[in-house]
Amino acid sequence: DCSFIAVLMLRRCLTWLRATWLAQVLPLDRNIQFHQLMGYVVVVLSLVHTVAHVVNFALQAQSEDSPFRFWELLLTTRPGIGWVYGSASPTGVALLLLLVLMFACSSSCIRRSGHFEVFYWTHLSYFPMWILLILHGPNFWKWLLVPGILFFLEKIIGLAISRMGAFCIVEVNLLPSKVTHLLIERPPLFHYRPGDYLYLNVPSIARYEWHPFTISSAPEQKDTIWLHVRSEGQWTNRLYESFKMSCPMDCGSGQLSRSLKRRRSQRGPQSLPSQPMHSGTSAQGAVAFSRDVTVELTSYRPKGTPQQGDQGL
Repeated sequence: DCSFIAVLMLRRCLTWLRATWLAQVLPLDRNIQFHQLMGYVVVVLSLVHTVAHVVNFALQAQSEDSPFRFWELLLTTRPGIGWVYGSASPTGVALLLLLVLMFACSSSCIRRSGHFEVFYWTHLSYFPMWILLILHGPNFWKWLLVPGILFFLEKIIGLAISRMGAFCIVEVNLLPSKVTHLLIERPPLFHYRPGDYLYLNVPSIARYEWHPFTISSAPEQKDTIWLHVRSEGQWTNRLYESFKMSCPMDCGSGQLSRSLKRRRSQRGPQSLPSQPMHSGTSAQGAVAFSRDVTVELTSYRPKGTPQQGDQGL
């Protein structure tokens, strides 16, 4: 189960599978819900597993023939339980503590109360958990071999792509209802189809956090990619407020409109045609331009057939 959870997080592999006939058979778009369900299964079975061992150790400690006390059976390597220097008992205790920590910090009250970083950093405990599981059970490495290799290959590929180059935010429009409209410079090989989404990372807000957003611009739009981000959590609120603070509050909407038109006229003949911009109220109509704020993109196609030509990033 602990290795199968990794299979459900292979985003690039699942994206590839969505373009095959398996998308008609398997619920590939519900991998997150299935991942959560498997997490509950792991927690329940781990508690049953631990209780059974604790009862067994208690019965052994009460036996007159046992040379070990209860705490020695539970916390030390002296009884020689396990295949790596008798480390099954202490590694089991460490695994249970890490599992409870991850489970508690993954609850919706933590993730949706403005503490996403708590969820993110505690969820990185999967790496020491896998190491402890290899030491704890003699057969776990066989189950982890293929999913683990694919998982770390995806991590390496994602890290390499994200470091190939950052892309600039060309324009930012702050719309009513705390919606941030981002116009991001489109890479030349970044192809997508209607309904696709991407993972967005803004290092100035949170260097290690990636958040998915649906692409709101048409694929025929060559210069920029549009995202409309509604402020509903800690990260999206920080994104909105960072651009709101970067523009003077006394900027009038007329001055901002003229600035937008002048900015478009300076892009040259290859740029997008001039289009009316969304305008908000005087309190929410601030517009920020910044080429100092960079973003990094990774594209995922939720479903459909492979696109002809280059597959993009």
